[in-house]
Parts: sequence; C-alpha cells; structure tokens
Amino acid sequence: MPAVLVLLLGILASVAIWSMETADEERIAKEKFQANTDGLCKAIQSRMLAYEQILRGGVSLFATMGDVSREQWTTYVKGLDVQQNFPGIHGLGYAAYVQADKKAEFLAKIRAQALPDYAIRPPGERSEYGPVTYLEPRSERNLKALGFDMLAEPTRHEAMVNARDTGKMAISAKLKLAAEPNQSQAFGFLVYIPVFTNGMPTRSVEERRVALRGFVNSPFRIDDLMNGFLQRYSEHMRLQIYDGEVASPEHLMYDQHSGAAEKATPLTDRKSVV
Repeated sequence: MPAVLVLLLGILASVAIWSMETADEERIAKEKFQANTDGLCKAIQSRMLAYEQILRGGVSLFATMGDVSREQWTTYVKGLDVQQNFPGIHGLGYAAYVQADKKAEFLAKIRAQALPDYAIRPPGERSEYGPVTYLEPRSERNLKALGFDMLAEPTRHEAMVNARDTGKMAISAKLKLAAEPNQSQAFGFLVYIPVFTNGMPTRSVEERRVALRGFVNSPFRIDDLMNGFLQRYSEHMRLQIYDGEVASPEHLMYDQHSGAAEKATPLTDRKSVV
C-alpha cells in the first residue's frame, strides 16, 4: 500500500505540474495573441488616419485655389509620393458633381485638357453624375477609371450621398474597383470627402446639397493595404477582414490564407461600412 500511495501521489503531482504548465502556456499564448491583434488594429487605424489627412489636403487645395486644374492636382499628388509613402492607396482622385444641364459644358472642359476621348461611363442620361475627373498617379490602371460615373453605381452612390449630407468623410462598403481588371476578383473600398463651393453656406443638409461641388476620394485595394502589416503582426494568426459587423462568407473582404475573399460576392445594398 505505501508503494501504491507513493506512485499515486507521484502521478497526481505530475498531472498537477503539467496542468499548471499548460495553463501558463495558454495564458502566455493568449497574451501574445491579444498583443498582436491590438497592435494590428492600432496600426491600421493609424495608417487610415494618415490617409484621411492627405485626402483632406486635397479638399484644402480646392478651398484655397477655388478651381484646381489637372496640372495642379498632378503636382499635389506627385509631391505626396503616394505609392512610396502610402501603401494600399491606388491613387488620389477628384470626382466632379455634374448636374444634367451642365454635362455638355463639363465634357467640353475636360476634353480640352488633352483628353479628347473623355466620356462619362456608363452612357445614358441621368439627373446627376459623379465621374472620375482626376486620378493620380497616371498609371495604366488609373487611366482606365477616368470618366467612370461613381454616382451610377449603388455602393459608391450610398457612400457619396452619406459624405454629401453629413459633410464628413464616408467609406463605401466592399466593392470591385473600377480600375481592377475584369478577371480579377479582388475587393476594395473607397473613401470620400465632399468638396463644397467656397462661400456657400453648408450648415444644413439642404445647404450642403446645393453647395456640393465634388468629392476628393481614394480607392483602396484591401490586399495591398494589408500586405504591409502581415509580416509584423500575423505570425501564428489567420487574419480575416469583414465588411460590417457580421462575420459571414458574403461579408468577407480579405482572408490572409485561403483567399476566400476572392470567392465572395460584392455587396450593393448594405448600409454598413468597412
């Protein structure tokens, strides 16, 4: 019996020590995971705040100059060196707000700026248009987006109306970028800040609607935006990003490992934002 008791006590002691070590390892793993996720969230927030500031710089350019030419917009964006300093941004753009009775005048003005083939897409008569007017840098991909009427597409339209009516920055739901190749299934989102005509009141929603001049905006490709964070924060993690608060396949924007986001379908009728 004494020998059996000693054996049992030894076994119990071993189990207790193993349980303590396992619990300690789990605690350390959880703390490391929490630190990584907190760091990743703060890094993303910090980067998006920096990106917001360069968009607001574009708005300030219109407030200062009144009318900004294509060359002046090019100079502004070139000075930022977007591709080097702001990974994830595909460009910095401006979309004019054009009412139907001003469409011909707008097209003539843009075509006179060394863009004789500029046209608003998709074709058709609408009461208002929000065509991509400037988009820098002038990469082959960005040039394909010129003329695309963002107000004609429901997801973009929702974000632009939100920005106009609130007078604040608005982020679209997930979508396929206009400059993305047809065969690509990668998703992104756009950020909009409204530009109002200098000197016009903007205190109420109605005043902001009357004073609206256009939108400074930037398209983001989610894969490119996240690549800069992965090596630092995603060790032993599987990073997934969803549009809104519901973690379901149709809301999935980005999946680091499986590429499931590329199989998800874009959303066109949701009010949640990225």
